[in-house]
Amino acid sequence: MANLECTMCGKTFLGPSQYKAFPMCQACYADAHGADMQTARTLKFATADIVGTTAGGHNLLLGPEGSRAAELWLAEAGIGRVLTVACHSSHLPRFDGVLYEVLDVDDDPGEDMAQHFPAAFAFIDAPAPNPARPHVLVHCVSGISRSGTVVVAYLMTRRRLGFNDALALARTGRPCVHPNSGFWRQLRELEADLRAQGAIGGGGGGGGGGSAQAARASTATAATPTPPPAAPTLPAPAPATSAAAATTAATAASLADSGLPLGESWAMPPADAPPAGDDGEDPWVVVVDGS
Repeated sequence: MANLECTMCGKTFLGPSQYKAFPMCQACYADAHGADMQTARTLKFATADIVGTTAGGHNLLLGPEGSRAAELWLAEAGIGRVLTVACHSSHLPRFDGVLYEVLDVDDDPGEDMAQHFPAAFAFIDAPAPNPARPHVLVHCVSGISRSGTVVVAYLMTRRRLGFNDALALARTGRPCVHPNSGFWRQLRELEADLRAQGAIGGGGGGGGGGSAQAARASTATAATPTPPPAAPTLPAPAPATSAAAATTAATAASLADSGLPLGESWAMPPADAPPAGDDGEDPWVVVVDGS
């Protein structure tokens, strides 16, 4: 293994780097994770959004990790399976009557997300263990990048959609869906593979809307989505007590689910923003000067 220079502290360490986009020593990674857990990972309930239906005709919901925090809401929404697409998730609650699966994935553009697609799809398509709770929740930390990537890939594969149309369909239910730049490229690669197999319908990835419109119509026909119940009233989370932790968390934004590697700043795309251009680059990520 080669010696690497940590981008954060400048010290030399023996690779590999736990963060894949650029070298980061274990100490800096641990500090960033600790700050992340004190700030961005403070669990607060938030509802998930219906973004489509599963192959079995059940609701497919996408949301932040706080959407799994209320047992009553999960029951009322009929959610019996929860797929977590995030690392450092052992602090999240688990409830009886719900089947859980975890994909231990960092929100790192260098992460190989595609290797997890088969396991994710199998979990989403598996028969519901409880017929009274057949719906599926997919979440990461903020419900933007990691879980958004899995849902878009699922819609591409199961709905025979190109990347642009699958992304548009997911954003119909949850407008903030936005895979990070590395996941974006992997979804483009998945699209190319599906096209080579003849597994995408006409007009999918080139920006044409007919396929996405047909998928939305098909979703409505296959199963009328049941709106999730209103959010229960929960106590507010305790505020972060360390200014230093908050500062470190801002520097290490990628360890939250913002869709960024460290050193980049993310701006929410407009609801009608077009997908990335043919070069696959993410137009809503801008590099910030490190000074």
